[in-house]
Amino acid sequence: MPYSQLAKNFDDPHHKHAKLSKLVPYSALILTVSCVVIFLVRMYLLEPLVKRYTSEYKHLDQAQKRSFINHYVAASIKLILIIASVYPAISVISGHKNLQSPFAGSSTVKDGDVLLCTFQVFTAMYIFELFYREKVSYISGAHHIGAIIITQTAIVLFLDPKHQQDAELEFIMCLLWGFFDIVAEFWPHAAVIVYRTWPKKHMMLADIFLATAILEIIGTIVETVTVFSIFFSLWRHWTLEFKVLSPTLHLLFSCAQLWGARVFWVMSQQHRKAAADGLDPEMLKESNPLPSKVGDII
Repeated sequence: MPYSQLAKNFDDPHHKHAKLSKLVPYSALILTVSCVVIFLVRMYLLEPLVKRYTSEYKHLDQAQKRSFINHYVAASIKLILIIASVYPAISVISGHKNLQSPFAGSSTVKDGDVLLCTFQVFTAMYIFELFYREKVSYISGAHHIGAIIITQTAIVLFLDPKHQQDAELEFIMCLLWGFFDIVAEFWPHAAVIVYRTWPKKHMMLADIFLATAILEIIGTIVETVTVFSIFFSLWRHWTLEFKVLSPTLHLLFSCAQLWGARVFWVMSQQHRKAAADGLDPEMLKESNPLPSKVGDII
């Protein structure tokens, strides 16, 4: 099993808990720079390009425009994070490397350095969304706030010598959650971008939304099995607070993902009916409404 080597490492009585990165004291600066870069890219690159090349943009209201731009920002960041962190993340989660292992054979850059930077970019992405969007549902807001807090907690714990074991374990669990969040949530961003770009292609949108809903459900199931396999394999190493906190946080993240799956399934049904009847799916919402607070997704 991929998690057995990780459990074996922690069960080893001679196991030394790895430090995260020499950049930890500068993590606030990295987060600040990440927020600034996201702002600059949104303001001077993504938004002008979307306005110029997406004809439907001018027909959206202000909340929809902000949502549309946010999906471009989030999808772009998640694609970059996947490319940058997939190798060190899988290596550390599987237990075949640790946070102080060289990154891509470098003599100066460690896996922990790269993962720390990706954590801060990940956090900046959600901070940007909470401030930029006009509509954020309670579920989505709770998910984003929870992700921000536990990500930063996982980093801060490395500064306290009393929490070295908790820090390494919590960082690995956050890394696992983040990996699934980035991979699974990339497709909803892509689906909404297609929806806002070609809103009248009903059959195509129906199939895309249905596939997105199915991928969300499959992703949630795979994530749950993987997370709890690792969580229980390391059970005796967790302190009491993390034995309670970790499953609670996972439940919160799973609810957010299943919420999204339900929304996309309803949208799929609306566009399939619109394609069959030759109607605008907006006219169908009164008889088959989307779940409330859906503005945080579309």
